Amino acid sequence: MDLQPRLRDIIADAVADEPDLELACTELRSGDDLRRIDADVVIAGTPEPSDAGLPSRLLSIAPRISVLMVAVSGRTAAIYELRPRRLLGEVTPLGLIAAIRQSAQGR
Repeated sequence: MDLQPRLRDIIADAVADEPDLELACTELRSGDDLRRIDADVVIAGTPEPSDAGLPSRLLSIAPRISVLMVAVSGRTAAIYELRPRRLLGEVTPLGLIAAIRQSAQGR
């Protein structure tokens, strides 16, 4: 997490009360660091959570993770993922059209 100490403490306190979650505060200095950790979600502080630059870079290195971008103000956040929602199996032209429409509706 690259967060202000107060915001880091708020997140740590919230996660501490959840028995199924574990928070490991680790500074990631390189792509190799990201590949080595066994995390499901990476949390990072940013002035603007809707800026997809950092999440895009992280997901290109570790596509299995989710990236939670929290505004340094603590007021907003965005989560980024690169995961298939559903495997399509055998694809027909009509199935492709339906998948495109369904994907567009989610935006």
